[in-house]
Amino acid sequence: MVTLQDLKQMKAFEALNDSQLQILLPYISQFECQPQEIIYQRGHQAHNFYMLLSGKAFLEMQVTKDIKISLTSIKPGYSFGWHALISEGTHSYTAVCDEASTVLSISREDLHSITEAHQDIGYRLMQRMCEILYHRLDHRTAQFLSILTKHPDMKDLLEDAVMQCVLPQF
Repeated sequence: MVTLQDLKQMKAFEALNDSQLQILLPYISQFECQPQEIIYQRGHQAHNFYMLLSGKAFLEMQVTKDIKISLTSIKPGYSFGWHALISEGTHSYTAVCDEASTVLSISREDLHSITEAHQDIGYRLMQRMCEILYHRLDHRTAQFLSILTKHPDMKDLLEDAVMQCVLPQF
């Protein structure tokens, strides 16, 4: 059974007070996952928003029939399945448990109904989710640039571009 204390551990709910969390509580489900168990598949409809209570999960993508890439790991307190926040959203990646895990979820329909009926919750929740997504995007951009600058061909191109910008043109 999901408790108020469980919800307080979720980063997505940090902006909500106890009375707001109490409104969400009856709509939150909990389930257990075993290692390598798939939570959702890439390309499938995003019906639920998920939060990891314990354990570890990965967001993965099959790039070729032989190559699967883990894009990120999900630690306790963090959320995934963000496409459920978008009407008719589909998952971009596959979510799979790496170890025995406890996952919380709320359906897209319930979340939308609650945020419509309790706009104070909707505002605080969406504000918090924007903050989280902003930090994730910033982190991913830094990772991308780091990888890009380490590639030998790109490193030469970037150094040439920087030199053209810094040195005066005669």
